Amino acid sequence: MMTDERPKMQIDINAWNKLRRGDIEGLNYFFEKLAKQLVRYGLNRVGLEQSKDCLQETFLSLWEHRLSLGETDSPVNYIYATYRRKLLKKNKMAEMTDFSDDIQLFELPIETEDAYSDRHQLRPYIKKLSDKQKEIIYLKYYQGMDYDEIAGIMEMNYQSARNLMSRAIKSLRSAMSLFAL
Repeated sequence: MMTDERPKMQIDINAWNKLRRGDIEGLNYFFEKLAKQLVRYGLNRVGLEQSKDCLQETFLSLWEHRLSLGETDSPVNYIYATYRRKLLKKNKMAEMTDFSDDIQLFELPIETEDAYSDRHQLRPYIKKLSDKQKEIIYLKYYQGMDYDEIAGIMEMNYQSARNLMSRAIKSLRSAMSLFAL
């Protein structure tokens, strides 16, 4: 872990402990920090209304179970995983909208015309990936998460997350090389 991330992690842990003691400030801290990210993550999977519903259900559940919440080194990952389970429960993975159909998923600040062109050239290939491959690419490259965080959110072990990413990248390269021929 990088040294400059330790204070941020400690702030998260302190807020988590406040929440566990029944202090509403802990819940508010995480809501303010994560609400937009979670809705965006859900928006690309189930749509706006269901995403907002799952957000409310996640934070309501956290509050209702606050006194039985355990300790964690990464409260953010715990909340992401809880939110993801709510999304999956609300709308089975097979019924979810295509991860890459919503342009917001791949909207990043555009620094150059080449970056814009590259991103749009990738979209048709990303659409061909499995839902889990799309999800891992989103978490890694658009949310900037590391493999430990991704593994926690996707409820898999670290090596499985790395393998899934490797297969996703291999599939993208293969599809792109076929197209280039």
